[in-house]
Amino acid sequence: MRRLAILALLVVPLGACRKHRRAPPAPPAVVAQVAAAAAPVEETVDPDELLPGPTAAFGLSLPLSTQVRFESNETRMYYIPAEMPRVMRYLQQHLDYTTADIHPLGAMIRNARLREHDDSKIFDVGVRDEGTRTLVTLWDRTPIPQVAPRSMDDALRAAGIDPTTRQTMPRYNR
Repeated sequence: MRRLAILALLVVPLGACRKHRRAPPAPPAVVAQVAAAAAPVEETVDPDELLPGPTAAFGLSLPLSTQVRFESNETRMYYIPAEMPRVMRYLQQHLDYTTADIHPLGAMIRNARLREHDDSKIFDVGVRDEGTRTLVTLWDRTPIPQVAPRSMDDALRAAGIDPTTRQTMPRYNR
């Protein structure tokens, strides 16, 4: 009887084990493509980065919440509600420049051009740290196209002088 019990213990587990057929595994390339298509790609935004806003100066879009302080044809001044290092990082991302003089509480960027535009606009940028906000001043330094120079005779005629005699023209001599 004892032999029968031992035999039953050995045979029962062997008979209870069956092989289950499994579906063949999917090729890994198809799974990767489906997973890539299913997962939406989200850009991670660094909370320290400033985002462009609707305000623009000489083609440069300024960060969100920028406040206008002064605007003229050649000079624009803005308050940006961010610390100076964040504003400088924003300007470095949007400008190409040749010379920059950077100090702890201010900076002067000379001969700046916009990266995203092929515009011939040249400007200088002054940055001043004011604690929780930064004052940014932009100066338009784009050269004015030169008019072709006049000849000496044309300049004399425009002044009312006869170029041959170097005397005042009769119509101007009263």
